[in-house]
Amino acid sequence: MQLNPDPLAQANYVTSINSIQSEVTDTVRVVEAWLSDNQIPDDYIGNIALVLAEAMNNVIEHAFAYSKTGTIDLNLWSTGNDVIFKLSDNGSAMAGLPKKKKMDGHLNALEELPEGGFGWFLIHSLSKELEYERNGTQNELTIRVSSTE
Repeated sequence: MQLNPDPLAQANYVTSINSIQSEVTDTVRVVEAWLSDNQIPDDYIGNIALVLAEAMNNVIEHAFAYSKTGTIDLNLWSTGNDVIFKLSDNGSAMAGLPKKKKMDGHLNALEELPEGGFGWFLIHSLSKELEYERNGTQNELTIRVSSTE
């Protein structure tokens, strides 16, 4: 299974937002409506929206922790039973990770998480696949969420 869609495939939904909370909230609402319009089962839209919101909030909190604002680009694909989204930003790199890291979704027990680690626990728990890559000055976080069990 390939986490990134075909590089020549055009994303189904594309937007750029400023790294402020109100724009994350607005974007998640628009994506929820887009998912519903594209026949994603209602039972999974909430999980997909939660993962997207938490990932975007992490970008704001960590990638732009030392700057007032930045831009977050969102590309979203609906591929059969999966939704894949790629968040790109030019903020600080994710601390402690190599330039490219495929994450397997398995984390420590909830009680062993570091302070502030609950958001990553949710993202990992609700995602099928995750991949982080640092390309020059760009962070790219790609997440696949299944709309089936």
